[in-house]
Amino acid sequence: MRRSPSGDPSSVAIRDCRPGEEEAALDAIAGVATRLGRDIDRSVWRWRLRNPAGARLRLITGPDGSLVGVAACSLQRMLLEGRELLFERSDELLVDARFSGGITSDLLDDGDRNECPVTWSMLDSETWRSVAAFGDRELVRGQLSLSVEIERLRPGAAPGVDVEEVRTFPDAVEEVARRAARRCGAIALRDSALLEWRFVHRPGRRYRIALARAGGRLVGYAVLRCGAFDGGDDSELLVCDWLVRPEDEGTRSSLLAWLAACAGEQGASRVTAVLPDTSEDWRSLQAAGFRAFKTPWSLAVRSRSRSHGVRWLYHNWYYTLADTDLC
Repeated sequence: MRRSPSGDPSSVAIRDCRPGEEEAALDAIAGVATRLGRDIDRSVWRWRLRNPAGARLRLITGPDGSLVGVAACSLQRMLLEGRELLFERSDELLVDARFSGGITSDLLDDGDRNECPVTWSMLDSETWRSVAAFGDRELVRGQLSLSVEIERLRPGAAPGVDVEEVRTFPDAVEEVARRAARRCGAIALRDSALLEWRFVHRPGRRYRIALARAGGRLVGYAVLRCGAFDGGDDSELLVCDWLVRPEDEGTRSSLLAWLAACAGEQGASRVTAVLPDTSEDWRSLQAAGFRAFKTPWSLAVRSRSRSHGVRWLYHNWYYTLADTDLC
């Protein structure tokens, strides 16, 4: 357990939620959220805790021992230059306003964990300003999106590639992720367990999943759903995950044609994706008609690795909306 400096009227202590405490913690979290004028979806919180890579729920207590806040984090299995380790994504921080002054990043941090060298968040502009005041988060990029109106989408030809819409992910999907890792320095290891949890079992969301095969071999996949990413309306299609070798024009074209067909079925007017603007996929989607737009989101990190600081992550980390909590 970590404590803020004694004598401070807003002093707090922070500890990890122990097995068996989750439901009691959710009751207390709901109380904190109510005092903040917010609601929580318990099914989503329970789903977060079932993350196959792991999750951390840190309970924040006041001087009398009552729960006054919570910090929720998701762990992500990563391939970092071919080595498997964990990144930690900060998902939510709920703190009673009376005690927010006692919260510091050092108090929330577990220390320099070798197994988890990077802590990160995708933050809106207001949250980024408050987090930046801690002084230990660095900006990787102001996030751009790629978007295209359906009539301007140019899928191209896709000879020899078959696309099948499915409800679950095969084990072979992990090999697609490992092949993708050869062209980028850091990527979340997408295996069937993770993708089933993320897209099949997510409460309150319905996703469409497409697998692309060439000669019977799985060569790429895409996931989408109807929704609004940046203040739009539900007539937008969000590309929640996209894993295609950029040089594989047939696979890219076949999945783009599937996106266009889904848009027609669902009456969507445009398709939007979120990728690093340094990735090869960014350029290949622009060639298909996508254009870049500013968003209010920023990618912020705390890196404990001298070899994988902000500049390295900017150039080498591949992610999609699937890696965030935004879709």
